[in-house]
Amino acid sequence: FVVNLASFDTYLQAIITLQLGASEINDKIKMYMPIVRHTIILTLSGKESEQVRTSEGKKELIAELKTKLNKVLDLKEHDGVSDIFFENFVIQ
Repeated sequence: FVVNLASFDTYLQAIITLQLGASEINDKIKMYMPIVRHTIILTLSGKESEQVRTSEGKKELIAELKTKLNKVLDLKEHDGVSDIFFENFVIQ
């Protein structure tokens, strides 16, 4: 993902991997991928760079993304998105 952050003078590039609580959820994620991507983009682009620069800010972002994605997918955390990993996270 590449998004402008809320202030529009910086952008965030992130590669995100979702850890799923159950393997059968993979098909549901694929079916809802446009909504999943939309939710991630809106969440990321609503942040200020100061909010996500620190490790604590990234942990809060992960928690927010998990909650929002599981709500969109109508799943509980132990069945749905159980964790999120940033493989790349660059703010410029």
